[in-house]
Amino acid sequence: VLTRAFYAMQDTWTPVVWAVVAVVANIGLMLVLIGPMDVEGLALAISISATLEVVGLLVALRVRLGGLDGRALLASVARSGIATGVASLAMYGAFLGLSAAMPGLGGNIVGRLLTLLIPAGVGAVVYLVVAAVLRAPELATLRRIADRRPGAA
Repeated sequence: VLTRAFYAMQDTWTPVVWAVVAVVANIGLMLVLIGPMDVEGLALAISISATLEVVGLLVALRVRLGGLDGRALLASVARSGIATGVASLAMYGAFLGLSAAMPGLGGNIVGRLLTLLIPAGVGAVVYLVVAAVLRAPELATLRRIADRRPGAA
């Protein structure tokens, strides 16, 4: 989304610069973190470098536009973070429950697929419910987008 905002302003340079910064940071962090953390260090490096890119683009966009509605943005991030945390716990619980109820489920491709899809479905539902409870305005935006789809009722 941030990259597209710059493209809409006919600025392709800023996203490229921040992408390069993120790639360089990612390589450096991977080299540092893979030793002590093994493959988990790769995931952490990617997360940190992606966050760096987003923050850099946000700051650049704020400067370019002369400000952003920071309070609304932080409130949205907080709501999303809470909904994500609760959904993650629900997904983990669904995975543990599924694994306990059907211990041999992961033994074949269908079982592995169910082990993925059922907790993901639980997480999606829980996320939407928590977002609705927190009155996330993004849900209204999703509804408007869904209503504009061709063939939507």
